[in-house]
Amino acid sequence: MALFRHVISGTTPGEQWSFTLHSEGTLSVGDANTALAAAITAAYSGGFSTITAPDVDTTLASTATIDPETDGQITRVESVLALTGAAEEEMLPFQCATVITLITASATRHGRGRFYLPPLAVSTLASGRLTSAATSNLDTAFTAFFDELATAGLTVVVRNRTGHVSTPITEARVGDVVDTQRRRRNKLQEAYTVITV
Repeated sequence: MALFRHVISGTTPGEQWSFTLHSEGTLSVGDANTALAAAITAAYSGGFSTITAPDVDTTLASTATIDPETDGQITRVESVLALTGAAEEEMLPFQCATVITLITASATRHGRGRFYLPPLAVSTLASGRLTSAATSNLDTAFTAFFDELATAGLTVVVRNRTGHVSTPITEARVGDVVDTQRRRRNKLQEAYTVITV
């Protein structure tokens, strides 16, 4: 059985974003990447596009085969994507990221994983939290995402790179609190206004 590292990436104005997850399966790396591209497309079709601003683009699906003994990359395949948000509102700030938490049957911290989505549209918030409509939308969109991977024959796993162990996920969760990823704005050039003191 092959071990794969999947990366979905894209752009926001002046910045880039990405998220990573792992899977196992008997597919070729090319077929695994085709499944990844189909999965993120299914998420957009399942409603992810409606809560993502038009200036958030998903541009690349990348899959690498990984050596299970060392976690080193063996081969990699990429597919260019052109998926764009359709919400009418602006996006949240670059570093505001909704997290998808991956749960396994293991009760240790190595039994949990996560990946961060690109900034959602401002309309997804009410009183500082994601609305129930937004979390329901994410549930539908990423159920479609995981279903597409499973249908293709990929089992999503949480990868412990220290112990080189993969644990299949049993569920995924999305919460209503937006997390912060400071690294997502590291390359964004800030314009300052001098305040007279």
